[in-house]
Parts: sequence; C-alpha cells; structure tokens
Amino acid sequence: MSRSPLIRTNDFPYHIRVRSNNREWFYLPIENVWEIFISHLEETSIKHNLDIYCFTLMNNHYHVLLKTPDLNIDKALHNLNYKMSLAIGKQSNRINRIFGTRYKWSIIQSESYLLRVYQYIYQNPIRANICNKVESYPYNSLNSNIESKYLKDNFKKIEVVFSKDRLKIFSWPNE
Repeated sequence: MSRSPLIRTNDFPYHIRVRSNNREWFYLPIENVWEIFISHLEETSIKHNLDIYCFTLMNNHYHVLLKTPDLNIDKALHNLNYKMSLAIGKQSNRINRIFGTRYKWSIIQSESYLLRVYQYIYQNPIRANICNKVESYPYNSLNSNIESKYLKDNFKKIEVVFSKDRLKIFSWPNE
C-alpha cells in the first residue's frame, strides 16, 4: 500500500502521530525519552519555525498538534524523528530502528475536528489506563515541569487557530 501524497499547508494545523518499531516500548525509561523528546521538539520547532499547540508522549508513540508556517512538515518531522532516534539509540545502545514507519498526519480543517483531536491527544493516557485525569499525566504539554523555557513561552493558544476574533472557551479534555 503506497503512502498518501503529503499535503503541505500553512493554513491548518496537523495532527502528527509517530509510533515505535513493532509498537515496542521505547528502550529507555519514559523520563529519559521525555527529556529527549522535549529537547528535540524545542530544537526542531526553532529550526523549522513550528507552531506547537499540544503534545503527549506515551511509552511507544507520541502525538503532536502543530502548524507549519513555512510549509515544511516533512523536513521538520524528519529532523525531529532522526534526532530522537539517534539519542534514544545512543542511550539505550540500540543499533536498529526506533520508529516503525514515517509519521502519520491528518490536516485539521474545522473547529470541531480540532477540539476532538486536542481532546484525543490529551486523553491517550486515560485510554491506555495509565491515569484517570489528563492533568495527572506528566508527559504532555499540560505538564508544568517542562524545563524548556522556549516551549513554555512559545506555545500557541489553541483558540487562535480558527477563531482569531473571539475567545473560544471549551470544556476540559477529561469530559
């Protein structure tokens, strides 16, 4: 089965999903993978001018909601996954693949879909029976312990993606 042709857009955000090889857990404790992920997400977002809205790291995959003002989703995700693979491989002494396939993406073209994706990204740990509330899972962008000043200061507000003239208030993703 061939891969769908990539659609580059700077008008709408992408929901990105990247899974480890064979759905195996990363070969490091998740705390270590989190540090690698945050470090390389920050580097990639600066280098490729990404607008990041939210993300969650799980034991064998991650989700990111982002926008690419420079129409460079392919270069940005290649950079992020390549750097993460090198770092995870080096720390875990693995020489084989870390990620199973290239990233999967979908373009979010409506507010209702955006809110569903936002909720889905944060509810991943709940669906995996890791926690009961999204705010109690430490490996997502709700985590107040993100040490990256850049990521803390440069998160985009989710409501400005579509509703530029009005403040959009939506219910918490736990619902």
